[in-house]
Amino acid sequence: MRGHRGTPALSEREAEVIRMVAEGHAIKEIAARLDLSARTVETYEVRAMDKLGLKSRADTVRHALQQGWLRRGQRYPSPWVSCVSSRIVPSEIVIT
Repeated sequence: MRGHRGTPALSEREAEVIRMVAEGHAIKEIAARLDLSARTVETYEVRAMDKLGLKSRADTVRHALQQGWLRRGQRYPSPWVSCVSSRIVPSEIVIT
């Protein structure tokens, strides 16, 4: 099945997972929020990336920007952490 403009249609769950991945959420966090196993979330991510022809998380973020899923200037959680004053704190990504 094809979606808008000839792109492969994603299932609702694939779209939900790929958007959360693009926002910077970790697989375990997505799994907890959606009440799924991490393995299931990874499967949805791989299927969605395959359907969209995406090869990396960077491709996923670029695609999300092109689709309007991410907004410039909005803060998104980063899957990485930063060290500040010898404390490890969650980091954020701001799309500019």
